[in-house]
Amino acid sequence: IDKSENRNQVFYGARVDEACRPLGASPLYAYWRMRELGPTQTEALLSHEQPGYGLETQQLVSRASAGGGSVRARLRAWPNRPLRIDLFRSPTGCAARASAEIQHRPAIIQSIYIDIGFLFSVNYAIVRGFRISDGHAVQEKY
Repeated sequence: IDKSENRNQVFYGARVDEACRPLGASPLYAYWRMRELGPTQTEALLSHEQPGYGLETQQLVSRASAGGGSVRARLRAWPNRPLRIDLFRSPTGCAARASAEIQHRPAIIQSIYIDIGFLFSVNYAIVRGFRISDGHAVQEKY
């Protein structure tokens, strides 16, 4: 998640085993990439940041015996839009892909941008991605 107030970004990670299978009942977590401090600096979300960027719920959907798996999740700031996070092995190690509906069709999420208003209110958000059915770029502003 990119935001308008600075270059810091919220990322979501997953705890996985050596076969890229999700670990435990709640493998997902959120953290900051502190781009203002350096390219590799990270920090945990603070408690007052959880309502804006934290996870509302997460549920293990599958844990494949050969590797990988899926988790269904909802962001606190976006509770009406469920996400599906697919975990899998890639040539460079474990990888993840998040999908949700964009313009009422299943899509792979590429990015989320939030325009921050007065006293940390949200003026608007834009989610961008690619439709699963045909790879067409889509976006939605809300």
